[in-house]
Amino acid sequence: MPLPNERLPYSAIVDRPPLRLPDGAGIAVWTIVNVEEWSPERPMPRTVLAPPMGQPLQPDLPNWAWHEYGMRVGFWRLLEMLRRCGVTPTLALNGNVCNSYPRIAEAALEAGWEFMGHGFVQRPMHHLDDQRAAIRDTIEAIRAFTGTAPRGWESPGLTVPHRIGHLERLYEHITARPGTLMWTGGQIYDWYIAASGQARA
Repeated sequence: MPLPNERLPYSAIVDRPPLRLPDGAGIAVWTIVNVEEWSPERPMPRTVLAPPMGQPLQPDLPNWAWHEYGMRVGFWRLLEMLRRCGVTPTLALNGNVCNSYPRIAEAALEAGWEFMGHGFVQRPMHHLDDQRAAIRDTIEAIRAFTGTAPRGWESPGLTVPHRIGHLERLYEHITARPGTLMWTGGQIYDWYIAASGQARA
């Protein structure tokens, strides 16, 4: 399996052509709202409160509770704030949120947010036994809810499926530019080498 540095050729920012934004703009901002399903039966993806005496608890109700606060209160405040500011964001969504928190998915859909795949539930991709199934289930859950398959992907926890070809194949039929993926390493964009050996942006 090729390592990321073997599929992402080095490109120095000083050697790239200048990025020209529409109307001479000086900065581009991509607003993304992550909405995730955290299972109280597993270690929390993020912790605010340290476990008592350094001993992890499961279920970790204190840290799960602030996630749940986000689903019950925080999301709705963000929704209203973005509406007032005239910003339509991308929604990076765990696919199962469409089933477990449908009220949130409905509100985002009604507001015209673009849905982007973000795993099926919030777990690191490299910890999954079947990464392909998780990607496929995410796409299908979003397609079933919105009527349209997502065109983007953000892996949970800044992890990348260790078999990146799963993303290439499962997204190829729905992306405007087949095989297009966003990487965290480039300021503008980076080319990577697909499983086929073809360079793609």
